[in-house]
Amino acid sequence: MLKWFPLLLVFSLFGQTLRLFNDSAFDLHCTIYAWDGSRLETLDIGPQVTLVWELGYAGFDKNPTWTTTPYRVSFFCDTGELFGAWAEVPSGAFVNAMGSPQGPKGCKIKNPKNEQPNQNTRPFIEY
Repeated sequence: MLKWFPLLLVFSLFGQTLRLFNDSAFDLHCTIYAWDGSRLETLDIGPQVTLVWELGYAGFDKNPTWTTTPYRVSFFCDTGELFGAWAEVPSGAFVNAMGSPQGPKGCKIKNPKNEQPNQNTRPFIEY
């Protein structure tokens, strides 16, 4: 038991975390919501980028008995449209944009010149 004590102490010091992976070809905005629907944070994640999000450290939180899990994680396109969403995500989970069970998993491509797309371009990319 004593040899496990340092390991348990290290894990108990860290707060609630999520590993976020944008495995799409788009720049996405990832918003993390608490179980009650309150927005905790919004992060900008580039294509093929992994981030670790952390809520805080146990013992340093203002209210350590207040839980925010399970989380809801939503990925949004630059246009503000939903890309994908995960519901009921536990702390410590790995969340990827393309694997999300909800959402179209594609973004509309902006056309700054308002030109008509030709046959070689697709206004919507879907995987």
